[in-house]
Amino acid sequence: MSVVRLAGPLGLVLAGCDPREPDADAEPPTEREQSPVDPAPSPRIDPEPFAVQLVALHDRGDTVEIELALGRRLPPTNASRPTLHVGDEVVRKSRHPDGQLDRLVFLVPRDQFDRMADGAALELRGVVLARDGVPVAGVLDKSALRAP
Repeated sequence: MSVVRLAGPLGLVLAGCDPREPDADAEPPTEREQSPVDPAPSPRIDPEPFAVQLVALHDRGDTVEIELALGRRLPPTNASRPTLHVGDEVVRKSRHPDGQLDRLVFLVPRDQFDRMADGAALELRGVVLARDGVPVAGVLDKSALRAP
């Protein structure tokens, strides 16, 4: 038997099964069934504020480490790595010291650190944290730079 012969009756059956309801029989949804209007989306992914504090500046020779304490643990992900913005400078390289997910250490090349303005505001950005940047409590104080 050919495919065309089998498909013919099947097409008639499918054409007769229209799952859409005719307009004449349709009833408007009741008040309970209507979905409420969604409020404007929050600029934050997480509605709780995310606290970040500058803990220490460590001098490692060619590299300066900027250590931040986070208000809660960051989920481990490679999808979005946080970035630190210090004035006009952006630092992308970071690590969690000793696997602590509530701490971040940014590794800043010495020449980039020297370009950063003393007293500059710090901001942490990254999709995991929030849609907008998270301000870091404290400013860059180069006099706090300590040797290991």
